[in-house]
Amino acid sequence: MFPHQLNGSRKLVRACDDGELPHLRYDPRALESETVKRASLHAKCVLVDRTVALISSANFIEAAQERNIELGLTDRHPSLAQRLGGYFDELYALGILKDVP
Repeated sequence: MFPHQLNGSRKLVRACDDGELPHLRYDPRALESETVKRASLHAKCVLVDRTVALISSANFIEAAQERNIELGLTDRHPSLAQRLGGYFDELYALGILKDVP
């Protein structure tokens, strides 16, 4: 993700605000200027109450929504959403993922 993509994601989250905001996290290594240090996870994952998971290739930008051919999957099995949540919690605890400022 690049900084302009983070800003777009933050706007999306705030537009959905009906109380408590969801956690929005990213891997700061994705912002590295040196290609050899840059990390990338192309898949995007949204977890809803650890019961529903959306996994998609689409970015939260205009091109992805209007022009690109993207693919996503919604899974309503809580066991998958809980396992994904645990995985991301571990990455956060290790300091690999950070909260979007």
